[in-house]
Amino acid sequence: MEKSPSNGETGRPAGDERGFTLVEVLVALTIFSIVGVTVLVMLQEALAVRAATRKWEETQQREAMHLSVIE
Repeated sequence: MEKSPSNGETGRPAGDERGFTLVEVLVALTIFSIVGVTVLVMLQEALAVRAATRKWEETQQREAMHLSVIE
C-alpha cells in the first residue's frame, strides 16, 4: 500500500487542506456587516455635525455683519 505524500509539519496528506466552513463564513460576513454599518452611521453623524456647524458659523457671520451695519 502506497503512502500519500504528507505535510511534514502536520502529518496530514498534502492535498488535505482545511477550508472555511459555511458557519465560519457566515459569522465573518456578519461581523464585517456590523462593522460596516457602524462606520456608515458614524460617518453620517459626522457629516450632520459638520453641516450644523457650518450653518451655525454662517448665522454668526450674518449677525456680525448686521451688528457692523448698525454701528
